[in-house]
Amino acid sequence: MDWYVGSNFNNPIILLVWGLAFLVILLVIYCFWLRLIYNLKEKKRKKIFLIWEEMIFEYLDRKKTPSEIVESMSKSEYNYFLDFLENYLITIKGEDLERIAALITKTKLFFYLIDNLKRGSKQKRKLAAHFLGLARAGKSKEFLEEGLNDRDDSVAYNCALALAKLGVIDIASDILIQYRKRKTYSRDLLLSLLYEFANNVCSPLLQQLEEEKDEFLCILIIDVLGYHRYYSAGEKILDFLNKSTNRELRIHCLKAIGRMEYIEALPAIRKCLDEHDWVIRSQAIQSIGKIGDVSVEKKLIENLYCENWWVRYRAAEALFNLSESGKKILEKVVAQSKDKKATIAAQIVLTEKAMV
Repeated sequence: MDWYVGSNFNNPIILLVWGLAFLVILLVIYCFWLRLIYNLKEKKRKKIFLIWEEMIFEYLDRKKTPSEIVESMSKSEYNYFLDFLENYLITIKGEDLERIAALITKTKLFFYLIDNLKRGSKQKRKLAAHFLGLARAGKSKEFLEEGLNDRDDSVAYNCALALAKLGVIDIASDILIQYRKRKTYSRDLLLSLLYEFANNVCSPLLQQLEEEKDEFLCILIIDVLGYHRYYSAGEKILDFLNKSTNRELRIHCLKAIGRMEYIEALPAIRKCLDEHDWVIRSQAIQSIGKIGDVSVEKKLIENLYCENWWVRYRAAEALFNLSESGKKILEKVVAQSKDKKATIAAQIVLTEKAMV
C-alpha cells in the first residue's frame, strides 16, 4: 500500500494535476478577494456620492463656495470626487457648468491635477489631462502643451483633446504633426480631436491646406472644413477635386462640398455623375441632393436603375430632396416600375421621409 501511494506521487501526470488544482484554488481565492475589494469600493463610492449630491445642489444654490466643498474632503477622496463630477462636466452647460468647473479650477484640485500631470503614473497623467479639459482649465494650457510630447500616446492624446476643448487653435497643426510621430493615432482618433475645436480653427487649417503635401493630412483637413461647413474653403477643395488623381481625396472633396453646399462646384459635380467609379458617383449624387440642381433630374433617374445599391439609394434620395416632381417620379416608380431594385430604393426613401 505504501508503495502504491508513493508511486502515485512520483507520477509526473499526477503531480501536474495536483499542481493545476492548486493553481485553480489560488485563482478562485484571488478572484474572490478582488470581488470583495471591488464591492467594498463600490459601497464606499455610492455612500459618498449620495452625500456629495446634496452638497452639489446646495453649492449650485450659492450656499457654499468651491473651497468649502473641496476642503470638506480628504486628499484620498479626490479621485472619487473627480469621478463624481465627470457626468456633471459632460452633461450640464452654461452658468451651472462654470460653477461645477470652478470646483476644479479654483480649488486645491487644480494643483492636485497639475501635479499628477507632471509627475504621476501614466493613468494619473491621462486622467489629469482629461479632467483639466472637461473643466476648461485655462491656467493649465502650458502644462497640457508640454504633455503633447509625453512618451505615452494616450496621455499625449488626452492633452491634445483638453487643449482642443480649451480652444487653443495654435496646436491644431501640432496635432496633425503628431500623426507623423505617433503611428498609433488612427484617422478617426485624429478627427475626433480636430472636431473638438470650434469653427475658428478653420482659417488656420485652410492656410495649412494651401501648403500641405501629405494627401492623408489633406483629407483630414478637408473633412474638418466640411464638418464646420466652412464656405471659404470651397474654392480650394474644388481645386483638389478637379486636379487630384487620388480617388479617396476626391471622394472626401465631394463630401465636404456637399456639406458646405458650395454651389460653384456644381459643374464639376455634374461631370462626376458620368464616372465609372460607383463611390464617386454616389457621393456626387448625394452632394447634388444637398446643394440642389434640378437640371440633372434625368441623370438621377438613370442612376435609379444602376446595379449598385448605394447609387440607386442616393439617386432616390436626391430626387426626393430636389423637387416635388422628384417625389412624384419616385411614387410612379413604386407604382409602375417592373425593376425591383429601383422600386425598393424608391420605396425605402419614401418611407424614410414619411417618418421624419
